[in-house]
Amino acid sequence: MTQATKPSAHSSLQIRQNTATGTIALLVFLAAGVLAACLPLLGNTLAVQWAREFLMLLALASLWNLLAGYAGLVSVGQQAFVGFGAYAFLHFSLSADKSIGQDWTQIDPMTGLGKTITLADSFPAWMFVGPLHPLASVLLAMVLGGLLAVPLSWIVFRLRGPYFAIGTWVVAVVVQLVVGQLGWLGKGTGTAISLDYAFRFGDINAVHHAFQAIDPDTKKVFAREAYRFWMMLAATMVILLGILVVIRSRIGLALAAIRDNEAAASALGVNPTRLKLLLFVAVGAATALVGAIGAFDESGLLPVKNFSLLEYTAFIIFIVVIGGIGSFEGPIIGTVIYFVADKVLTGLVGEYFYIVLGVIGILVMLFAPKGLWGLVQERAGFTLFPVRRHVIFGNKEQDA
Repeated sequence: MTQATKPSAHSSLQIRQNTATGTIALLVFLAAGVLAACLPLLGNTLAVQWAREFLMLLALASLWNLLAGYAGLVSVGQQAFVGFGAYAFLHFSLSADKSIGQDWTQIDPMTGLGKTITLADSFPAWMFVGPLHPLASVLLAMVLGGLLAVPLSWIVFRLRGPYFAIGTWVVAVVVQLVVGQLGWLGKGTGTAISLDYAFRFGDINAVHHAFQAIDPDTKKVFAREAYRFWMMLAATMVILLGILVVIRSRIGLALAAIRDNEAAASALGVNPTRLKLLLFVAVGAATALVGAIGAFDESGLLPVKNFSLLEYTAFIIFIVVIGGIGSFEGPIIGTVIYFVADKVLTGLVGEYFYIVLGVIGILVMLFAPKGLWGLVQERAGFTLFPVRRHVIFGNKEQDA
């Protein structure tokens, strides 16, 4: 980010947003992204999987923080977009000649022999445009996620405060129930994306051959995991940089004004309805993108799993709250704490893991109401990614 300097009538007056610390932090952030891209070269499948899980949590937490922390839209239904994106990806990976599970086998009453029923036998062939390349599938899932947010916003934006939160949860349940009734997506029993699907495309095969050149024993599963990790890394970096640009812009100021006092923001010329709609659609699209990338594996897709309130909303809220809601750094710190606790404590305390998380959350809210990053800011008095503008009169500096 470059330093923003705005001259005024007085030659010694400047408005500065960036700092030396902010510039260094941004460079470190970009360097970390480049180094992370090299992780698959180590050939450790578990490390790649864990890194991908971490990035997914970070992206979802940052998106929820933008929605709730900066615009005051406390949604408890973001799992609707995660699951919708996953199932949209599944749809675009299917072809009309695909058969799914035992439900698609028809028994001839005369011979007693089974006949495989394809999707085209039960549904119009025009419904299936796949199998598409995974990159095309996740991008289309993102677009559809944004489109889904439009009618949902028409419902939930009529509600305020806790009613908005409850409303988002209700519409998420409705989306889950609707998806769970779609036969070609496996209904409530779910379905899976085969490993062979990924290797229909040349670039993923090229990744596999490249790893085999380093280690001849490299399996297709690892190549797919590496490809999936790179997709999630790219999406997370774009999402985080996009959020940083938004909160440092006039749009970020307008969102904060809406969060603090919507009536006052309207009086100052801000259009709350339009801005909240744009934000809700953008966050919905990005959340669907993350959900689609997360679905790119062999494990089965189930409505109860991919639309999980616990996994994709409750834990995400926990991450943001303990890290520091309303700050760019908060979700990063919260994700690190939650991820380490998940990987370390689950094996130590087992079923008591959720109790431990609850205790951590209570302690943070009691002793650091603004989150751990808020506590750091109060004690140290600095920020890594500055958002506030500072007015400089001569050699004196103060908040704008």
